[in-house]
Amino acid sequence: MFVRMILSSIVIFTICCFSPAWASDVASKGELLSKEESMTTDKRRREAGVSSSEQASVQRGLQRGLQRGLQRGLQRGLQRGLQRGLQRGLQRGLQRGLQRGLQRGLQRGLQRGLQRGLQRGLQRGLQRGLQRGVAVAEVVQDEMPERMVAIAPERIGVSMHDQPTLYYYISSDWHQKIVFSIIAPRQAKPLIMMEIAAPNHAGIHAIDLKALGVHLKKDVQYEWFVSIILDPLERSADFLASGVVSYQPSASFQSAWYDQIQTLSESKQPTKTKQQLSELLGAEKLAMVSRWVVSNE
Repeated sequence: MFVRMILSSIVIFTICCFSPAWASDVASKGELLSKEESMTTDKRRREAGVSSSEQASVQRGLQRGLQRGLQRGLQRGLQRGLQRGLQRGLQRGLQRGLQRGLQRGLQRGLQRGLQRGLQRGLQRGLQRGLQRGVAVAEVVQDEMPERMVAIAPERIGVSMHDQPTLYYYISSDWHQKIVFSIIAPRQAKPLIMMEIAAPNHAGIHAIDLKALGVHLKKDVQYEWFVSIILDPLERSADFLASGVVSYQPSASFQSAWYDQIQTLSESKQPTKTKQQLSELLGAEKLAMVSRWVVSNE
């Protein structure tokens, strides 16, 4: 009983003390709820209508959207268009160009090559053939010799004189012109190029540089030629022989090969010198000339 009385007195005291504060708290909470409802109602109302500020924002949005859309569209369109256009253009161009180029090139090349080749080949071939044939026929009236040899050592031949006598051998009679020339190294123009007398008969023939007025320079390696020109329009077809001569005044007679040949050839006792001349020629692998010297009386 005593406990119940204490509990009931506590409850009554609590209600009496806190009832005014609780009422004021409830009232304040109600006011807040009414304010929130009015605010939400105003917010909803503003969203439902169209105000002047919203119209301005719409206009700005349209302007910005159009500007940005145009700028980005142009930039991206140009970039992508150029990239794709170049890639596809190059790929297709190469493929189609190669295919069409090969096809058309082969067709046109064969057609034009055959037509023009036959026409020009026949015309020019006949003209040049007739011209060269006449030219060669005028030159080659005699039977061509089997061999023409420059009487010179395998390497550089030496002379103690600046106007030595050179020799060449021809294996059969020849009554047409012979062209003699001397060329210095690294010189485009020959030291001499001229026609000399026809040999007329087989054997060894001399070319006297003193009679031709030709002087050689010291220690210069000259290449000399004797040529039968078969075709003046095609000089690569010349029938020729060549050797090398060098003027060395301080050389000994034993090393002066051209001077030894000249001395033996001009000897007044040919029977004694014939064997020596044959041996000198044979030592330089001029076997045909060596045999002719021995057999010739």
